[in-house]
Amino acid sequence: MGRIPLQIVIIKQILKYNLYLNSKDDDALVKQFLHISQEISKKNTNSYSFLMLDLLQMCRFQRFRNPKHLTEDSINDFISTLTTKYKEFWKNKIETSTKLDFYRTFKHDYKAEDYLDLTPIINTKRDYTKFRTSNHKLAVETLRYKRPIVPREQRICEFCNQNEIEDEKHMIFSCNTYEDMRDTYFEKLGTFLDINPKNKDEFVKIVFNTSNPFAIMYTSNFISKCFLRRKSLLQS
Repeated sequence: MGRIPLQIVIIKQILKYNLYLNSKDDDALVKQFLHISQEISKKNTNSYSFLMLDLLQMCRFQRFRNPKHLTEDSINDFISTLTTKYKEFWKNKIETSTKLDFYRTFKHDYKAEDYLDLTPIINTKRDYTKFRTSNHKLAVETLRYKRPIVPREQRICEFCNQNEIEDEKHMIFSCNTYEDMRDTYFEKLGTFLDINPKNKDEFVKIVFNTSNPFAIMYTSNFISKCFLRRKSLLQS
C-alpha cells in the first residue's frame, strides 16, 4: 500500500511524547509524574520510564540511551533511518520472493498507488488489490500451499486447453474462459492507453502503473468479472 508500518509511527509518537515531558517545568504535574515514574523504574519493570528505556534499547538508539538527551532532530533522524531500513527490507522482499513475480513486473517504488483513491467501488478495489499482490484463488497461488507443494510448472489452468500455468498473465491474456470479456476490455482500454497486448510485460507495466481513472476502472471491472465467472464454473 506504500504506507509506513504502524509500528514506526507509534515509536515516533512515543519518542515525541517523551520529548514533550522532558521539556516541561519541574513544577508541572506531568513532569512530577515523570519523576515518580523514574524512581519506580529502579524497582518496577512496568513503569513508563523503564519501558521507555527498554524501547530505546530495543530500537538500538545508540546515540541517546538517556531519554533526557532526545531532541527533535535526533528523533527525526532515527525515524528516517527506520523508514529507510524498512524500504530496503521491502525492496529485498520484492526481488527475492517467488510469490511476488507478477508484482515485481510493475512495482518498483515504495509509494501509495493512485488506484487506492481512484477506484470508488469497494468490491472491485479489493479484487484489483488482491490481483496485484497475488493474493487470489488462481492455481499459481493456491497450489503453493498444498502439501506436498505442487511445483509451479504443474499449476496448470483447469478452465481452458492452453496447458499454461494459471497465473495473472494467463487470466489477462490467454485463458479461453474470459475471451469475450477480454476483447471488450482491450477495446475499451485502447481508447485511453497506447498499449499492445502482444507485449505482455510492457502491457502490465503500463496498465498497473497508470493513474488514468477510466483505465483503472476497466481493469478492476475486468478482473472482478473474471473471478466471478471462475467462481461460477467451480460451483457448477
